[in-house]
Amino acid sequence: MKSTSGSLKYFKVTLDNTFDGFSWELTNTKDKEKWKAYLGNLGDSKWYNSMGHSASEKAKLINCKTSVEAMLRIERAISDYLKK
Repeated sequence: MKSTSGSLKYFKVTLDNTFDGFSWELTNTKDKEKWKAYLGNLGDSKWYNSMGHSASEKAKLINCKTSVEAMLRIERAISDYLKK
């Protein structure tokens, strides 16, 4: 993210498994490099990454149709959240 002065700022964002909450933490480029080396080196990460790169999983997502009503409800919820 760029600050108002134009300098780059790096953040660590932590999400819980239910996406019920998240936290932001200012970090530095060294932390980013450590994270890149660590990324995908756990059993669950490998499974999730394999699903993320799976052609059949991608096809399921592409073919998932969301109703107009649902999209509007999601958009309103996001907009309301961002206005808080």
